[in-house]
Amino acid sequence: DKARKEIFAINPKVKIYLADYIYKRFIDRNKRDIALGYFKNRKTGVLTAIGYPAGFINLLSGLDIDISKKIIYPDHYNFSAKEVENIENDFKKEGINDIIITHKDFYHLDLRKAGLNYFIMEVDLKIEDEEDLLREVNKFIEGGKDSVQRPANNENT
Repeated sequence: DKARKEIFAINPKVKIYLADYIYKRFIDRNKRDIALGYFKNRKTGVLTAIGYPAGFINLLSGLDIDISKKIIYPDHYNFSAKEVENIENDFKKEGINDIIITHKDFYHLDLRKAGLNYFIMEVDLKIEDEEDLLREVNKFIEGGKDSVQRPANNENT
């Protein structure tokens, strides 16, 4: 709400669209569906390198999963096989064999020699007033009179 007020102070006419990620399902690294019940009463770890890890972790917490250990790296971090090995050793020391990651993390992890179970949480994006947002985007693309105006190019003045 604070950010919304600050934005409106700069431009009271701007439209703001909020979005939330919604849990869809879990899959293993071979793309097989994993039931949410699999995680019940299991110590689970989280490994992620995304821009807003708190949102990911909060979504997991809402699913009543026992997150026993979280390891967070900077956004877009590329993990080497050796780093994955070291991370897995950290999880194993705490009796954790199941690790939840995002789709994005899956593509940044070298899991060829991985020895633990990796599960990808798939999500959907729910956008408030999505139809209105799409209309505004289309207006902008088509250059409509109600679209956001681009700054004038002053190089030739």
